[in-house]
Amino acid sequence: EMVADQMRRWGLEGRVEDARLVATELVGNVRHTGDKHFRLTMRRRPEAIMIEVRDFSSVLVNFPEPATDLTALGDLRELAEHGRGLSCVRSFADGVGVRPVRNGKIVWAKLRYPHACRP
Repeated sequence: EMVADQMRRWGLEGRVEDARLVATELVGNVRHTGDKHFRLTMRRRPEAIMIEVRDFSSVLVNFPEPATDLTALGDLRELAEHGRGLSCVRSFADGVGVRPVRNGKIVWAKLRYPHACRP
């Protein structure tokens, strides 16, 4: 709800659900690294909102391509536990990435502003 509240304060109601999903999945990814500590940051940039999750694991993540049909998904049981969330992030975000930092990494996603909400 903190993400949704911040998006509303910024007047970005049109991307609230996208931001909520992206933040939830990025934070959820931390648990797959075995790390329990993280920091969620949202930054308002001139072209987009940046959602970043910093954790203290050196395990880098891979954002799989979103599947276009069920045959591309492979083993659905495996997908349910590994990769589905980051695939969703890639589908909803306008850019994604990971950058190593001292003692961990930052996983980020960019959400462009809806045309009516550009600052």
